This record gives sequence, C-alpha cells and structure tokens, in this order.
Amino acid sequence: MSVQQALAFAEQHHKAGNRAKAENILRQLLKQRPKQPEALHSLAILAHESGRTDVAAQLVAKALEVNPNVGLYQSNIAEMYRLLGKADLAVHHGKIALGLRPDHADTYNNLGIAYFDLGDYEAAARHYEHALRLRPQFPDRKSTRLNSSHLVISYAVFCLK
Repeated sequence: MSVQQALAFAEQHHKAGNRAKAENILRQLLKQRPKQPEALHSLAILAHESGRTDVAAQLVAKALEVNPNVGLYQSNIAEMYRLLGKADLAVHHGKIALGLRPDHADTYNNLGIAYFDLGDYEAAARHYEHALRLRPQFPDRKSTRLNSSHLVISYAVFCLK
C-alpha cells in the first residue's frame, strides 16, 4: 500500500468514527516512514481529539521539522499551544500560519484568543474582526458566541485605555 493509500484509508476510518483503526494505520505507516509529515499531523489530530493535546503538539512539531511551510500544520500547532497555555508560542505559529494561509478564518479567530490570553486586546479585536469578515458565521454557535463576547470585551478594554 502506498503512503497516499494508507493516509486515505486512515482518513476513511477516522471519518467513520473508528479512531483506533485510523491510529493503527498511521502508526504502521510511521514505522516504515517515521518522518512522514501527513501521518504525523493526522496522528496529532487523533491525539488532540482524545484529549492528549500535549502529545498532539509534539507530533505536529515533528511534522513541522520536515515541512515547516504547511499553513494547516502551523495553524494547528498554534491552537494546540494556546490550549496548553503557551499563548506566546501560539501567536508565533499563528503569525507563520497566516503568512502561509492569509484567508484562513479559524487561524485569525484562534490567534485572537491567544492575543486575548496575553492581554493584547487591540490585537485580539483586530483578529476577531478579520475572522468574522472572512467567515461571518462560524459553524459552532457556542464558539461564535464566545468569540463575539471576547470581541466585545476586547473593544471595551481597548476603549477604556
């Protein structure tokens, strides 16, 4: 089975909800090709979805060692670092991601949250606004409400300065 076939097969299992099978396929692939970036990234997504964000960040970091110019990898590691409380690293990788994918609303949104976490409310508001311009309705209503609240708070704090 080729690398692309294995990745496609793992993705099919992942989408069907069979994460264990997807993980097994990816681990077998990584035994043969330990630095295969798509397999590392896909395994990271599975780890993140199962609550192992620290492991996910390590896997994406390995994928980035091989291919640092993939905007999705940069965006995902930024969000993982943010979730791990490393907002400074989240901002660093988020900026790189935007340089590679300047039209990715999720990256702007997540970067806005990271700036908010760092107390840079002006930058947070700018990034939320940009995310909302790119995609006015985020798929997750709870997330949309949360980020709208962050936007309002960011503006209020910024205006009080």
